[in-house]
Amino acid sequence: MRKALSSVGILCVLAVIVGVIFIVREESPSMKKESRSLPSVSVREVVIGDRSISMLVVGLPASLREYHFISDPGQPKIVSEWRSELGAEIVFNGSYFNEDGTPSGYWKTGKGKSAVPWPSLEDQADPNGYTFAVTALVDGLHFQYLPANPSEETVDETFLSFPTLVADGKPLVKVDSGLLARRTAVAEDVDGVKYVIVTEKGTLSLYELSRWLVEQPEQFVIAGNLDGGPSTGLSMQSGLSKIEVPSAPISNVIAIWNRE
Repeated sequence: MRKALSSVGILCVLAVIVGVIFIVREESPSMKKESRSLPSVSVREVVIGDRSISMLVVGLPASLREYHFISDPGQPKIVSEWRSELGAEIVFNGSYFNEDGTPSGYWKTGKGKSAVPWPSLEDQADPNGYTFAVTALVDGLHFQYLPANPSEETVDETFLSFPTLVADGKPLVKVDSGLLARRTAVAEDVDGVKYVIVTEKGTLSLYELSRWLVEQPEQFVIAGNLDGGPSTGLSMQSGLSKIEVPSAPISNVIAIWNRE
């Protein structure tokens, strides 16, 4: 069972999540399909058994924005500190990382080569590996499920994550491990709009998240899991809208700047 906030026009919602007060600005479905000049925000309540889970679904703006992947293994920070230091509009947690703070999978920005090599075509075919590619392009994020669309190493900013939760509109996590945690995912809907989805409250398994995503009204065609658990977090300051979902100190993030 799930319940979504309705959106008529632009609504300001005052809420308290994990001890943080924030204002949410929500756009109507018709506005979502226009210029994408502002993020759209929806809070959705999910009940699974005796667990109550709150999911934040943020439609990422594409117009006049700049996307980059930022890593600083020596100085991990919570997401709000990352956003303040970078002067960004939106920041959320990114890749899995090792104990020394370095990304555990392929991670390439404009500052050089990845310490982890791009997977071979044979490795890309493994559905249990780092199958989900996230690339920063001039018009926003691009997602790729490698087993279905293998490719050579790109020159663009890219990192790999796992598992892929949804591909071709179908859930890909077949077995429920029962491991519950806060989650962060990115997704693309049937209209090509990109989203970040984070757990504000409660925990769920990857199997549950995979199936929940395909039930949503956006009709997500592809979605991938990012680092979660205590790493899950999102910080946004966009116009009158401010959201803070606190994370533990993390060593890399996805950052979005407003260039209007």
